[in-house]
Order: sequence, then C-alpha cells, then structure tokens
Amino acid sequence: MLPRFRENPDKDVTAARVGEFNDIIRRQSAAFASTVIPLSGQPANDALIASDGLHPNDAGYERIGQLFLQEILPAL
Repeated sequence: MLPRFRENPDKDVTAARVGEFNDIIRRQSAAFASTVIPLSGQPANDALIASDGLHPNDAGYERIGQLFLQEILPAL
C-alpha cells in the first residue's frame, strides 16, 4: 500500500479493483503483442515515493527504469 492510501484510504481503491484493471491491461497487452512490466507486484517502498504519497520520486523512477530494462534487454 502506498502512503497516500494508508493515510487516507479510498473505498473505491481495492485489491479486487486493482486486479481487474491489471487483468484488462494484460489482455490488451496480449492483443497487441506488447510487454507488461508488473509494477503492482513490486513491494511499496516509501523511500521511492514522492511527498504526495502516490507518485515515484527520482529514485522510484530509476527503479522503474531498472525493471523495464530487465524485461526489454533480453528481447534485444
């Protein structure tokens, strides 16, 4: 859970709903033969989150870039 949702929960943001969105993303990705980087499967590390409690900070974006490279480089 990101800090934003720990501090101010939103009843519309549930694990089930996030799972539904992720399923849609996976289906669309398969339809277009693209790669999905499963960011939602990564643990929430507060040190990688900006002060808004939701978006990545610079270190968080760097980590996301590393995850993308792990998937992309083997395909090249």
